[in-house]
Amino acid sequence: MKEITSDLIDFLINSIKEEKPLYTNEQCLNIALEIIKANFPICASKYVKGEPWKL
Repeated sequence: MKEITSDLIDFLINSIKEEKPLYTNEQCLNIALEIIKANFPICASKYVKGEPWKL
């Protein structure tokens, strides 16, 4: 589970950076964690399917 969560966080951070390139790494991490807390099943599904996350 730890590997999946780590990969999912990286996936979300990269998706956020694509949409918001001026955000700092810390801002991207905080947003990624909020998204996971609110939408874990949706995030995991998009990660597995290779679909990008859109803010």
